[in-house]
Amino acid sequence: MQFTLDSIEHVKSVLQEKNKGLDVYYEPVILNNSELDTITQPHSKKYFFGIFTSGDLTETKLIFENGSITIPEQNQIILLFKNVEFVVPENNNFQFRGFQISIS
Repeated sequence: MQFTLDSIEHVKSVLQEKNKGLDVYYEPVILNNSELDTITQPHSKKYFFGIFTSGDLTETKLIFENGSITIPEQNQIILLFKNVEFVVPENNNFQFRGFQISIS
């Protein structure tokens, strides 16, 4: 199979290799501050992959497998991550467009 490093199929392949014997599913999603629980609650078998945008007055921390990265306001990143934390919880202006990935 051929794919680029920024493709969902590459992410799926990596997660299948890491979680041998388990199924990896993904679904397309667009999330914003009306779906906070979906993206802020950590779960050991849930990931997100796509474009995360941190909006006005919103600094976010994207949590990945063994660390995190802080995204300043009015910035975007394409990344595989587990969940989001907001540096100032009241400022949660964001958009995520990509895939929610589940392993079972």
